Amino acid sequence: MGFRQFLDGIPLWLAFIGTAALLFASWELGLRLGRARARSGEIRESLEGEVVGAALALLAFILGFTFSMAESRFDARRGAMLDEAIALREAYLRAGLVAEPQRSEVRDLLKRYVDSRIEVGVTGDLKLAVLRAEAFHDSLWANAVAMAATDRSDVTVMAVEGINNVVSAHVTRLQLVRGARVPDAVWLALYILSAFAMLLVGHHQGSKNDRQWFGVLLITLAFSMMITLIDDIDRPLQGYLKVSQQPFTDLRAWMDVSRAP
Repeated sequence: MGFRQFLDGIPLWLAFIGTAALLFASWELGLRLGRARARSGEIRESLEGEVVGAALALLAFILGFTFSMAESRFDARRGAMLDEAIALREAYLRAGLVAEPQRSEVRDLLKRYVDSRIEVGVTGDLKLAVLRAEAFHDSLWANAVAMAATDRSDVTVMAVEGINNVVSAHVTRLQLVRGARVPDAVWLALYILSAFAMLLVGHHQGSKNDRQWFGVLLITLAFSMMITLIDDIDRPLQGYLKVSQQPFTDLRAWMDVSRAP
């Protein structure tokens, strides 16, 4: 199991608490190590303060880098949803070019397909969504085969292309949902560097016998919230920050009122 899969199995609120606990425990460990070294007289004048500042700056950098990476993938998933909604609209319009019964059957399938896509955004059940989508694709393609068997005109080709575009849009979006994630190596580096930075902060305070726990608590909560926010953005079908289903809800409303032949 990868680190990203491990995070996916944890609710966001628990991930936040776990992250905060890890950072605070790292600080406490560093504090005790610093005090122990100070009592033993091992600590001399050094650049430890500068090292702590550099570690915190590096942590801020990797936080910004990881956030940018997660946000770009979020935008890609949002774009893929819009492309799929456009493909479904085109397929619905092109279905009006063919004769009955395929015209009504294809349009009814497309309406139910959009309904299922909207439901996925609510339930977040990816496995069920894929199974349903593939079943709809099979039914749509069966109608495409029936169209081509009776009529091979350019009009039929356009309608079949519309169905094919729906299938292609689904494949693209599925790949983005499954594969467009922040890599495990980046997540591990983020957590290790966060713990290491807090360890250095604690060690520096311990060596000076300066336990500023309130300020450290605020820093810990701030870093934990930022890491959890990135985690939320990187979860395609979970969490609080999901890609809006508005393109599909608008499309479904249009299908109900459309008078396209």
